[in-house]
Order: sequence, then C-alpha cells, then structure tokens
Amino acid sequence: MTDKADEPSILLDSPRFDSPTNNMLVANGVPFSIYQGLPFSYRYQLHNEYSGQQYSGRSDRGFISRTFTLPIGGGHFGCRTIDDHDNYSKWSFVWFSVVERPVLMGHSFEPGDNNYFFGTRSHDQAAILEFELAGQKQIVPISLGAPDHFLVKVNFEIPAGTHDAVVRYTNVKYSNTTYRFTVPARSAITSPIEDELVTHSQLVFKGTCSPGATITVVEARDHYATLSEAQLFNSPTWELALKTGKFLPSGNLAIQTQHLFPGQSHGYSEEVKLNVLGFPVISSPGPLQETQFNLQGNNGMIGAQVEVFQDLSEDLLGSSSLLTSDKWEVALKDLKPGPLSLVAEQSFKGVRSGRGAPRDFRIRPPKLEKPEVTFLPHTSLKFSGTGHFDQNLSTEIQFSARDGSLPLPPNIRVDGLGHWETAPVVWPLGSYDVTVIQKIADNASDWIESQPLEFIVHHDMPDITEASYTEEYLPVFSGEGYTGATVSLRDPDAHEVARSVGVVNGQWSTPALVEWGPTNKREVRITQHLGDHPSQRPFILYVTIPPLAPGLDDPAEEGVEPIFSGACWSEALVKLRFSDDDMEYEADVEDERWTFQRAKTFEPGVLHRVSVTQIVVDLPSALTSKTFTVHRVMLQPLIVAPASGTEVGDDVTIEGDNGMQGAMMQLHDSQMGGTLGAPIELLEEGKWSIELRDLELRHYFLHAQQTLNGRESTNSAEHELRVVPQPRFTTPIPGGKAPRTSKIAGTGIPGAWVEVWLQGATEPLLTAIEVNASDNWEAEVSLPVGNTTIWAFQTFVHNGVPQRSQPNERLRYKVVPAAPFIETPTADDHVGRRVVVSGFATPGDTVTVTLGSDQASAEVRENRTWSVTLEPGQDEGNHELEVVAAYEGFASDSAKRTVQLATYMPTVEIPAPGRWVSNPVLFAGKGRQGVGVLVDPFNPDKTWVASIQVDPDWQCLSDQALPLGGNWCRFKLQPSDSDPVGSDWVVSERFEIESAPADKPRL
Repeated sequence: MTDKADEPSILLDSPRFDSPTNNMLVANGVPFSIYQGLPFSYRYQLHNEYSGQQYSGRSDRGFISRTFTLPIGGGHFGCRTIDDHDNYSKWSFVWFSVVERPVLMGHSFEPGDNNYFFGTRSHDQAAILEFELAGQKQIVPISLGAPDHFLVKVNFEIPAGTHDAVVRYTNVKYSNTTYRFTVPARSAITSPIEDELVTHSQLVFKGTCSPGATITVVEARDHYATLSEAQLFNSPTWELALKTGKFLPSGNLAIQTQHLFPGQSHGYSEEVKLNVLGFPVISSPGPLQETQFNLQGNNGMIGAQVEVFQDLSEDLLGSSSLLTSDKWEVALKDLKPGPLSLVAEQSFKGVRSGRGAPRDFRIRPPKLEKPEVTFLPHTSLKFSGTGHFDQNLSTEIQFSARDGSLPLPPNIRVDGLGHWETAPVVWPLGSYDVTVIQKIADNASDWIESQPLEFIVHHDMPDITEASYTEEYLPVFSGEGYTGATVSLRDPDAHEVARSVGVVNGQWSTPALVEWGPTNKREVRITQHLGDHPSQRPFILYVTIPPLAPGLDDPAEEGVEPIFSGACWSEALVKLRFSDDDMEYEADVEDERWTFQRAKTFEPGVLHRVSVTQIVVDLPSALTSKTFTVHRVMLQPLIVAPASGTEVGDDVTIEGDNGMQGAMMQLHDSQMGGTLGAPIELLEEGKWSIELRDLELRHYFLHAQQTLNGRESTNSAEHELRVVPQPRFTTPIPGGKAPRTSKIAGTGIPGAWVEVWLQGATEPLLTAIEVNASDNWEAEVSLPVGNTTIWAFQTFVHNGVPQRSQPNERLRYKVVPAAPFIETPTADDHVGRRVVVSGFATPGDTVTVTLGSDQASAEVRENRTWSVTLEPGQDEGNHELEVVAAYEGFASDSAKRTVQLATYMPTVEIPAPGRWVSNPVLFAGKGRQGVGVLVDPFNPDKTWVASIQVDPDWQCLSDQALPLGGNWCRFKLQPSDSDPVGSDWVVSERFEIESAPADKPRL
C-alpha cells in the first residue's frame, strides 16, 4: 500500500515495527508490537499486504499490540497511525516468515526417570523442551527431521506435582508453547522385604516416596485396615511404626502403602507379603486353677513353639510342642499358689514374637493333708499339720464342722517352716465330721481357697502311744497318757506285770512287781481308761534287758600265764578277748563267778588289754575291759669265757649265757666299783658277749647283771681275770697293702720290748723293738710280695716281776711292689698324639701305664728302667697319667702325673714332598690361630725358626742354612693364652736341598 493523493497531508511520524521485524522467522500466532512514536492514543490501520485484509483500533499510550494466526510462509504487513485531528502518518512495512508453532500434545510417566513427552513441530526447525524444576532449568533437545510429530524421553526425575513444560524453536521468535502437566505421586515398601518373618516388637515399615506425600501403611486386602498412622514426608524415604495397640494375627499378611499427594487422588504401592509371628493369645481356662493345669490359646504360627512365663519375669513355666495350627496348649505344673499373671511368647526359626497380653489367674493352694489330732487333758484337743507358706502372701488354715454347736479353732497362719497348729478346743468325746481348707491372700483384699479336706475326728480315749522302761533287772515302766486316766500293764496272758497307775499331767510311771533279770523281748500290753471310755488298742512294749557287764578282777602281773576272774550272772556264757590276738575264749562259770587262764603266754613288758562280756538269753552285755602287763622271771646271768683266773690282754671279749631277749646286759667292776664297758641289748635268748677295751694292767673281779623292763636280775657269780696288755699294730692296717721294704709300727707299754713273728717262720721276724715313752714302736722289714700274716708279743717288768704278754690279734695284709717313679713326661708337660712314658721301678715287675683311652705295659729292665709308648686319643686338655707296678698278681699303689694332651696337628705344605729347594728354605702350611715353632726333625731342642704367626696360614724362612741333601722338619703350635694346649708335632715329608745358581728361582 502507498500514500494516496486524496488523503490528508502526512503530518505524523511513521510507526515502528518492534515485532515482527524485517526478515524475522516467527512462529504462527504471530505477536505484533508497534510503537507510534508518541505516548498518545491514536487510531491505527494495520494491513495484510498479501491477503488484503485490514485491521484497525486504537493504540495504548503509543503502543499497538495484536496477535494473528497467519498462513505458513511469507508475511508482509503495513501500518499507519491517525490522530484525533485526522492527521496521518506514513505507512511503515515489515517482511517476515511464518512457521508452524511447536505444540506438546501429551506425556506418559513411569517410576524413576522414564518420562516421555510427545507433540508436533516444524520438522526443519530445531526445537527444545524447557523445564523449571526446584529452581533449576532443565533443557531437552528435540531432534530434526520428518515427520512433524516428535517423542522425547526425559532422563531425569520429575517430582510429583503440577509443572509447566515449554516447547520452542531455538531460532524462531515467539515460538514458546507452554504445556501444563501433573506427575502423580509414588511410594514403595523396602522393609520388611517379601516373605520376611516379622514380629510386633520388631515391626517397623520403611520405604521410598515422592517428597510431599502423606504415607499410610494398610492391609492389601482391606485398604481401610490401617497398620500405621498417616504421616507427611518431605523426603524421598519414609519410616512408620506399627500403630499402637494394633494386633496382628500370626500367618501371612499382605501390605501396601497408601500415598496421598496434594492435588491428586490417593494411590497405592506394590504389595509386599509378610509372615507375621504374632503375640500368642491366652484363651482358656478360667482364672481359678490348681497348681497344675493346661493353658490354651490361639494366634500361634504353624511350626512355632509357645513358651509361657510369669509376667514381668524370666521364669519359664512351660513350653508347647511345635504347633500344627494356630491353636496351642502348654502344660503347667508346680505353680506357686496365689495371684499369678501369665504371658505367652512364641518362637519360630530363632525369631521370638515378644510377649502377648498378660492373663491373670488365681492359683489355689494345695489341698491339705489330713491334720494330726492331739488329744489333750479334760477332753480338749488340737489340730496341727503342714501347709503352704509364702513370705509375701499370708496363708491361713480354716476349720468348719457339720455339728454347728462345736467350738471351732480360730484361723491360724502357716509359719515359715510350713507348720501350723491350732489353739486347743474342748470337744466332748465322740465322732465329728470336720472340713478344713487353707487359703492364701490374693493381694486384692480377698482369699484363694484350696479344695476342702473332709475327715472324721474320733474323739475317743486315746491309745497309749509312748512308753519306755529302764534296762535294770527290776525295770521301771513310764510313758505318756491321758490325764486322769488309769494305766494298766499286763502280759499276753492278762497277768498284771506292774501295778496300775494314774496319769498325772500326761505322765505315768510304775515298777515291775518282781525282779526280771536279763530279759529278751518280753511282751507287755499297756492300756488306759477313764470311766466308761477305755482306749481301743493296747500299746505293745517289748522289754529287753541285757545282762550287766561282768566283773573283772585285776589281773596278776607276775608270770606270763595269769589267771583272769570276776563276777557274772549264774547262767551266763562269759567270753574274753585279748589285744594281742583275734581269738575269742570262753571262761569257766561256777555259781556267780568265772575264771580263765590262756594257754598262750603273754609277751612280757607289753601293755595288754582284756575285754570280757557275758551272754544271757542270747543278749550280750556291755564289755568290761582292763589293761595289764606281765613280766618274765629274771634269770641270773652266767660268765663262761674267758675262764675265771685267765690271763687276758687289755682288749678282751667277755662271753656269757642265760641272757634274756630284750634285756640290757652290763658288766660291773666288783673290786673297784662302777661299770665295765658299754651295756648291750640282747637280741635273743641265751648267749651274749661284751667287748672290753683298754683295760688296766691288774687283776679284775667282775660280775654281770641284766635289766628288763626296769627289773634287775641278781648278779652273776664273781669272775676273776688277770690283764697283761698285748702290743698293737698301727702300720700296716688290717687288709691293707705295704711295699716290699716297709715299716711295721705299733703301740705298747713304755719300756717294753716287742717281738714280731711271721706266719710260717720258726724264728721271730723282729726282736727287741723297744717301746718309747710315747707308747710307740717301729722297725723296717723286707718281705716278699704276697699275702702276709704277723703277730707280736711284748715283754716288760711290772712291780719288779717280769711279764710276757699273750700274742696280739693276727694282722693280715698284702706285700706289694713299690709304686713306680715317672721320669718323663714331667708334670704339666705337653704331649701329643704319641707320647713316650719312662721311669724307674723294681726289676722283674710289670709296669702298666694308662693315659686317656690308651694303656700299655712293660717289664722293668735290670737297670731298673722302663718305658712305653702311648697313643692317648683325640681328647685334648688336662689328663692324668697313671702308672702301676705289679708282680705275681699283686699291684702297687698308682703313681700319677698330670699332663697337657695336645692332639691337634697343623700341616706343612711347602716344601712339597720330593721337591728340590735351596737355602734359605721357605716353609709354609696351615694351622689354627696361634704361634708356631719349626725345629730339627731329630733334635727338637734345635730351633730352626721360632715365633711363627699362624692365622690360619703360616710361612717362614729358615734362620740358618740347612744341610744339603735329604731333609725333614718338625712343626707345632706352642701353648698360648688363646690356645693353652697347643698342638702335637707334625713331621714334614722329605725334601731335597741343593746349591742354587744365582739365576735359579727359589721354590
């Protein structure tokens, strides 16, 4: 459109197209926004240049806003404004392109992030979906290409609720299309899981939900049966407890969550099937029960076991067998009387249900046993017995009687020992029907009664129930009875055995009419009566009176066959026992005395015991016992040797007879007084002997006396001996050894002369050996090797009278070779693997040498020398060299010497065997750490090289020129602090020494 000639003049500015603008690509439903340049309300004209359609209206404070749905393709519009004075503006034009507006047509939602949106759009325009979720913008691209329909998956969680989704082109103006949609709320159960075994006490529901949802757990089969309270959750998880007071039956249970979200109707989760281990329910029996009954109930689980406890305690009272239905039964026994609250709990596969609701019971105390009725004086009686006691609950005993006129004992409590006893009541003699119960407090101001016990009380004259007698030959009978009654005592033939007696204060006593003596089970029948009321049954008393213990006179102590005696019952059998044997003996009885003498003698000086009993009418009496001791008649000792008047030495053995075994024998000096020698205990009858030593040179008058158990014998006949001392040997000793030439020595009387004899000789071996003032004598003698026996006399003057003693005791000993002398090795000398031992000894003797593990022998040569070679073994260190001389089987004492054994051997490796070398000679080898020495092979005192260091190799040059020709050397390690033994000598192999030319190398 162009300006026309008939229109008014153009006085206004042309309007400005703000939208669309030239060449703009816009979505259909194109918004037009035009500014007229001034903020006034003008009329406008808007013209579609393609269709010719024109639109008009008024601007709003200078702005023109219109929206048009246009054909797809190009668009061309023109616009001008007109003020109220009909002034016109020029036409303004705009060229643009129109595309189809994108449209969201619907959506689908699944749990999680599986959300889909679908709609239409221009296939050649890039489009996107925009979401504003929780303040964050989410963009989802829509792919290009035909067809015009699209389906977009949204890969993020969209919370429940109403949201706006915007679809638009990325390069097209004004293409936004808003789509409002609603995401339904969701919920799920995560705990308990499918088929889980659950209990009331542990049951907590957990799961997931859409934040903002209100969750309620319900039964899947009845959504009105809620299992929890409803609760709003603003988090993606939820947790709800089982509703308080909700009771679940045992068995299968399917549950769901009911979720309610603002703006949405309620929904439900997937159902979860559970196995509920519910609380067992006690259904029967009634409250009042005995201490043993069967408890029954329901709501059990098949395969479970029900346990019954006392409420608020861990006391298990009983258990059921494994359940085969929901019904259960538990046998209870030994229940404590009183109020009792019971609870049941079941367990299945290790899971416990928790305890169900308690049920109160009233447990009866046990039915009483029949009470004991005690009849008292003056027709009174009392009841007693045992009952139930509980320290926390009082238990009372209550009586009733069919005869209402009878006075009843007041209720009585059971004491802490379970006993009870009523106060006495006075009932006339007769029979009465009585009922008794025990009842226990129920802690609720009431009582729980036992089953009643009904019994009959026969209030007759009571029978005698207790009587006794004294075990005397005239017995006294006594007992208990009914005060005021008369007691009668008769034998089975109804003859009175004691006078009748009245009962006073419940007691009676009467003696027998005659003396009974020993009695065995004699029957006495005792009854009582009061007026016309006799006792019903006699009390049978069997009287047994054993005989009294027999008399026993004091046994005589003289002699070993005493006679025993004493008093007894005239018809008794008297028996005796003694402590020294196991026999039982019978005594002779005459009238009222008994006597007995045992054929076997009693050991004297020993305490014995005799026990006596008497038997009458087959009844043994008590024992009578006494201790006693018998003694032997003391014998007078006899001295039989030496004969009286005999000359003896100062050492003599007195022999005798008539000794008593066990006695102490003592010799006495009749002349000087006092005892001689030590007393001896005689071990057997008859012979005895006592040794006397160091008697004085004089006449002796002696006698013997023996003492046994403190009793002394008479003295023996006096015995005379003349003591002349004999010389004594001190060297050699009896059974000892002495060399061929040795000393014989001894003791004697000072000034005496000793004469020594050799067995088999016709002349004395030694004579005129004077005893010095110290009582000693000695002389040298040479005797052949062998067994030797010698004896000696001594001659002296006593009181001017020459005296010659008897020969002393024979001395037997061995004459042996003298001990050899060791010349080499010297003491503490060092020896090696081979050692030569030499020395001196008596020619003809055989010398045996021992060192370590080796031993060698050699005969002593005529020049008195001997030598042997030993190889003592490998054991290094100190060793004892031992040498013994022998002749014809008699060996000398050993000669000993300590030597150092060094068996270690170093080596000499240079010069090699057979090599030619020249002076000075190089020597080398190996050894252990230390200092070595190299010497002449034939003269060890000639040193070639001293102080050679070894560690462990060694080498040295000879300090001197060695002779030409064949040579050897000897080498060893010297003892040192680190090697106190050193080594044995080692000898090298032969090597040759020659003159070496100046240019010839030394080997």
